Amino acid sequence: MGVSAIIVAYNSGAVIGPCLDSLAGVDEIIVVDNAADAALALRHGIRYIRNPRNEGYGSGNNIGAAAASHDWLLLVNPDAALQPDALAALLRAAQLYPDAALLMPQILNPDGSIEPSHDAGLFDKRAMPRRRSDPPPEGDLCADFMSGAVQLIRRDAFLAVGGFDPAIFMYYDDDDLCLRLRRAGHALVRVQAARAYHIGGGSSGGSASVLRLKHRNMAWSRLYLEQKYNGRGAAWRHGLALLLRRLGKGWLYRLSGNRAKAARDLAYASGFADFLLGRPAPRNL
Repeated sequence: MGVSAIIVAYNSGAVIGPCLDSLAGVDEIIVVDNAADAALALRHGIRYIRNPRNEGYGSGNNIGAAAASHDWLLLVNPDAALQPDALAALLRAAQLYPDAALLMPQILNPDGSIEPSHDAGLFDKRAMPRRRSDPPPEGDLCADFMSGAVQLIRRDAFLAVGGFDPAIFMYYDDDDLCLRLRRAGHALVRVQAARAYHIGGGSSGGSASVLRLKHRNMAWSRLYLEQKYNGRGAAWRHGLALLLRRLGKGWLYRLSGNRAKAARDLAYASGFADFLLGRPAPRNL
């Protein structure tokens, strides 16, 4: 059961070292670099693919998957690191659950607390309470959504559903992939014995321009999936309500002097407007 690890990097030099160090057990490491980080190209023991432009997370993984040599793809965010024996536990679970196309370790925050990383499917969340305080379940489990921080995926299943949707630049790409894998009849399994640490938001830095791009894409991608699965009318109804809400909140925050929250909400509003006006996902910083 050979494993190709794929890491999509964007200005990730400050965090990618522990990630690469944690992948000693894989058969192949592929770094797809969206920002031409020369330091990554000099790292020994990796296959380095430099993209001429920032292709985004999903398309970067598609490029890595096309270059991969093995039957299993280990998709890892550059700000994530597997604990020792995590990969072995994932591979054991893959043998135990042959209907699983995607397996994920338990994701931990840097302080060791559990990061919520599995959920109901995207459109099923609407019928559930917004905040749930249930204790984390013990043992392996199936769910309709698994976080994209670390995923072990059967390459044939990944390719059969078309990989990541290239229209999505970032955000909700893991929701979309999980939806399509589930609709193809595959199980998604969180493996209790496998663990990985994740620094949320550490992959690409936190400058104002990067945060604006992230918020705009989160808004755009959400409406894109609404249209993809529920139609243009649903996307417009959902999008107009969210656009007006974020515009109102953004201007109220601006008037109150809270610049950070004003910038966040107005960036979301801009992303909703981009989609409703028929523009592609925002890509330029």
